[in-house]
Amino acid sequence: MSVRGNLEKRLDAQVSICVKRLTFSKYAGCAFCGADITDCFHFAGRAKRGTRWNLAFLVGSCNPCNTAFEEDKKPFIAWFIKEHGQALYDELVLLSNTPAQYTLYDLRDMIKAFTALNKEEPKGIITYGKKYKRNRNK
Repeated sequence: MSVRGNLEKRLDAQVSICVKRLTFSKYAGCAFCGADITDCFHFAGRAKRGTRWNLAFLVGSCNPCNTAFEEDKKPFIAWFIKEHGQALYDELVLLSNTPAQYTLYDLRDMIKAFTALNKEEPKGIITYGKKYKRNRNK
């Protein structure tokens, strides 16, 4: 794997942790259905570099909801607009269609920033592998 590919993989992992943690702290499960969070849901798709690592356009989801998005995007887009407004959705569309290039230094800086965000787990949350569940013992 190339240096860039390795950095992007590391960044994906840190962003995924952050998104799942933030989503769980707000919704206590998948943002769409409440099930355990297993995936990082990209409203514009991972291939869109302009939004791939932007927290405003990511949310934690269960695998069935993440997979369902490929079949029918409309309910998820409607959820996004209801939750965040039309203006942010319009920005998502614009940014997702704008080419973005990151230097190796940019990728390293983003890894450091997301790693720092992930240092402390919010109280009342424990992780089981890749799933986030409420800690009922606290």
